[in-house]
Amino acid sequence: MSRNKKLGFLGLTAVILAYSLVYSALGGSAQAIAASQRANSIQVTYQEQKDPYFCGQASAQMAIQMIQGRYVSQFRLQHEMSFIPGAGTRNNHMIKPFQNRDIDIIRIGILSNLEHLRESIDHGHYSIINIRFDESKNSGHYVLVTGYNETGFFVHDPWPEGWGEPVGRETGENAFINGELLSELWAFRLFWVLTVAGPSQAGAAQVQEGLDWS
Repeated sequence: MSRNKKLGFLGLTAVILAYSLVYSALGGSAQAIAASQRANSIQVTYQEQKDPYFCGQASAQMAIQMIQGRYVSQFRLQHEMSFIPGAGTRNNHMIKPFQNRDIDIIRIGILSNLEHLRESIDHGHYSIINIRFDESKNSGHYVLVTGYNETGFFVHDPWPEGWGEPVGRETGENAFINGELLSELWAFRLFWVLTVAGPSQAGAAQVQEGLDWS
């Protein structure tokens, strides 16, 4: 993780804490504090993808590790997720490793929105989205959303920094993508999302199925 990224993500946490202290000192209501905290994040252990087409496997691996505390190799997930060599993983196969481990599904499908990503973070859920890799490439790419602030979102992008930065954005651990650019990249896959319940939500989730033409 680069020094600038690390400072930016730590700054997000500091802003949240500062707002809380100020409003508490002033006797602000819970609603006022919540309104001031339009920024949030979840902790996720970062993993790089082991193959140029393993972004889906790496994103699922990170979520499973945080939810169940178990490390599952990307090569094992490759077989569970009907991986296509030289092409990757289709949207409708991303759900398989979570179903196999009885992890609750919050939402799966297209036509989601940025507010859903914010609410997922607020509730401690894990959202994997399929975006266009960058503005110069017509290829899909899975990333795991880890946080947001007023101007955009942080994602664990499993594409290693050493393989080259996507055009116009960062990659790697807690990479920041502004909201406008994320919307443009996400629209490429019709705003597809897979959201699964965090460890404290096990057994309490209800599935919301969106249309999925993949």
